[in-house]
Amino acid sequence: MSKEIPFLDVLGRLNGAIRAAGGESAFAKKHGLTRQEVHEARKGNRHPGPGMLRAVGVRKAVKVTYELIEEPVHG
Repeated sequence: MSKEIPFLDVLGRLNGAIRAAGGESAFAKKHGLTRQEVHEARKGNRHPGPGMLRAVGVRKAVKVTYELIEEPVHG
């Protein structure tokens, strides 16, 4: 069963995992990431990639929605 969580909760999990690892460099090394990508994601300058998400027990889910832009053409 999946449970949606807000992006701020993802950042909270990331920050907690970074603290538990002993900092950005240690977290990055442990999970095969660069310190720069961890830092950028932590500060909200980029979205965390699949490896970083996996490290905090999250995966990205995408919803597709449709919106009406004009009346249908009948003819």
